[in-house]
Amino acid sequence: MDPENIVKEPGTGVTLEGTLTTLGTNAINLMLYFAGAIAIAFLVYNGMRMMQSQGNEDQIEKAKKSLMYSVWGIVLITLSIIISNSVVGFVDNAI
Repeated sequence: MDPENIVKEPGTGVTLEGTLTTLGTNAINLMLYFAGAIAIAFLVYNGMRMMQSQGNEDQIEKAKKSLMYSVWGIVLITLSIIISNSVVGFVDNAI
């Protein structure tokens, strides 16, 4: 943080630099972490569904497909977190 780029509210000493960026980053990360928790819950649920299929091939295939979608969801959410944090980092450094 450059001291010459800091904007202070008159009489408060509160800095305004990065507050909008920080708020946006925190909101995006919160949504992505929540989506990740849901994807992990689906992963556990579908794993349980697969174990409880009792050898029924149709149920096993449905559970496998759902497990695959859950894993893809976790991968996409992880990539989204990495990309959004990278973009915010680049924007913060550019400003």
